[in-house]
Amino acid sequence: MLKALSVAALLSVGASTTCPSNVKVLDTLDLHKYPGVWYEVASQNLAFLSGCSCSRYGYKMTGAQTFDDHFSCTSKGKASAISLILKGQIPDLTKPAVQKESPLFSFLPTAPYLVLEVGKDYEYAVVYACVQLPFGKTVQTTYIFHRNSQALTKSLIDLDGIKTRLTAQGIDVSLIIPVPQPADCIYPSETDPVQIRTGSGQVMAMNATLQAQKETAQGSYKCIDKWKRCTDQWCNDNCNHNPRFCPPSYCRGAATPTPAPAPPAPKPDPLEKCPGDTILGTSFFDEKNENVHKAYKLVCCPASCGDCAGKDCATRPGGAKNCCGRTIVGKSPQAKCGSAPCVLGDPPPPEAAVVNVVV
Repeated sequence: MLKALSVAALLSVGASTTCPSNVKVLDTLDLHKYPGVWYEVASQNLAFLSGCSCSRYGYKMTGAQTFDDHFSCTSKGKASAISLILKGQIPDLTKPAVQKESPLFSFLPTAPYLVLEVGKDYEYAVVYACVQLPFGKTVQTTYIFHRNSQALTKSLIDLDGIKTRLTAQGIDVSLIIPVPQPADCIYPSETDPVQIRTGSGQVMAMNATLQAQKETAQGSYKCIDKWKRCTDQWCNDNCNHNPRFCPPSYCRGAATPTPAPAPPAPKPDPLEKCPGDTILGTSFFDEKNENVHKAYKLVCCPASCGDCAGKDCATRPGGAKNCCGRTIVGKSPQAKCGSAPCVLGDPPPPEAAVVNVVV
């Protein structure tokens, strides 16, 4: 009885006595495109999460039918005050949109994870769950995800249209509200402790040892190029890449002492910098789509990709044709790089100097 009362208080149980019966999930779901970072831009969420902002999920396949879903949010002004990994599974691969996740607390029932909608380029998703509780009550959650945290303010998603379609399926949308995603949100890295703080301030830690061990071999780098041809993200991607590509004139280990000033570098050709607000990336593949095991070409991706080339590039908004270096090199002629995606040119010399790696 006490457990049931605790659940009701924690989850804000709805007045409905049954879950809707005609909810239709997607017939197909590409499990290669769906994983990645999802920002919660609107939702009807659990009561104790209703005060969250900067809510983000990192969905990662861990097996053919299993996944991790790393949730984090800012609560009571503290960034990543709630950060935990939910364990998920896909019971039947012929119905990939019907998934389920582990509960936040051991006494809660396993939660359904039903994917009702995705965008053409997997730029947004709608996920729904309804759990039947004792005493004829239900708990309903609806999540509107987007790859861009500013999707609502930039009108990248039709929230009213989504609500209309949900209503047609018998889903109550009256409690779906926007989730604050200010531009200065701070999100946790994968090495941050996985934890959830209760209302009393008690911290319940979860083990993230395996992920931390994986990441400790990688260093943190900053772009030091005078002409701003790189970014910190580009340096981190390439200095930690295997094979490593870390030009000392471009990147430096974050904790490495500042070296003596070098002689002024000549002004680079305009083609050495990506145009506008596009993003620099590196392709390790040639025009024949063969891995040459070294930096082959510099490429430029649209800003909407979030990052350019590298792991999981095909899952970013815009897909492989805009965000993957190997695809851009294979399809874009090397001419003047006026707009992304495009091939910028040859990479700078790798140089012999060694950059310290901070771990």
